[in-house]
Amino acid sequence: MNLTPGVTHWDNSPFIMLNLVFSFASAYTAPIVLMSQNRQSDTDRRSAEIDHQVNLKASQNIELLHQKLDELHSQRLNELTKIIKEQQQIINEMKETIVYSPTENKEAKVALLPGLHIQTNSKFPKQPSSNKYFTVAQAVGDNNKVVEKLICH
Repeated sequence: MNLTPGVTHWDNSPFIMLNLVFSFASAYTAPIVLMSQNRQSDTDRRSAEIDHQVNLKASQNIELLHQKLDELHSQRLNELTKIIKEQQQIINEMKETIVYSPTENKEAKVALLPGLHIQTNSKFPKQPSSNKYFTVAQAVGDNNKVVEKLICH
């Protein structure tokens, strides 16, 4: 209104009245804005404390899970080590029970496990031989009979 020509100017060039209105508006809104910011910071602080407590509890649970997994892993490792030792002992006992008869010139090969062979004489086969698997249903008293049965098959 002050800029239109022909109208009386009630607030002249430095606009003192307009400046007073803006100053009054900022004076009554500033405390309200500050109070709302304080309330927001209080709620943020409370939620940060709750988040921190939740994170601490989660980290404790994760540490417990790691301990349990480590215990299970060491227990499983001990069991597997025990099984391997038992298998090695069984293999060694089987090596000791199989006897080669020096009167025969035939070759005897026993497959204990797939891919594991015991060579009973110094001759190596000229061609690859097929593995013959067998099961013993009863205890064998004479080990030479086992070798003879393998040679015959």
